[in-house]
Amino acid sequence: MKNIDKLPRDEQAEPGTGGGPCCVDPFAELPPEQRPAPERKNTGLRKTTCPECGLVYWTNRPTEVCIHCSS
Repeated sequence: MKNIDKLPRDEQAEPGTGGGPCCVDPFAELPPEQRPAPERKNTGLRKTTCPECGLVYWTNRPTEVCIHCSS
């Protein structure tokens, strides 16, 4: 992690811009495939596949049959 006091003046964030040392991405130097995945909020959705048509979709319904096949 970089020490903000030792950065050149042009790399330091200006006061009040919200870019202080607490806002520095610690994984910015890693390639995208090695960065940790962002945490998902628990929305109650689950990924499922319709057994009748094979549609893969996200739902919060208790049944796995999609809306198109259920009607």
